[in-house]
Amino acid sequence: MSNLYESIKIGYVCFPKDLASQTTAWQDSWKEMVKTLYDGEAGSVIKDVTKSYKALGVCLALSIVFSIIYMYMMSLCAWGIAMVSILIIELTFFGGAGGLIYAAT
Repeated sequence: MSNLYESIKIGYVCFPKDLASQTTAWQDSWKEMVKTLYDGEAGSVIKDVTKSYKALGVCLALSIVFSIIYMYMMSLCAWGIAMVSILIIELTFFGGAGGLIYAAT
């Protein structure tokens, strides 16, 4: 059997297109490598991202929509929205400081 196989290049690493065309020993070592990757800390991050990709996509899309709405509203009534934004920021600061003082006592 030849050592050449059809592959997909991701970055600077080649991955096999079809695992079934490889030898059993090669398949076992590949499965062990993937298991080792998923069992480590990097694997937990990969699992988390793959489980939450829909939520991340929705958040990204909504942030774009809200940014466009905010820019449109700023073109209509910039002074009022700026004052409301400043008020929210100041209330957050005072609320956070009050919460920290309460937690310290």
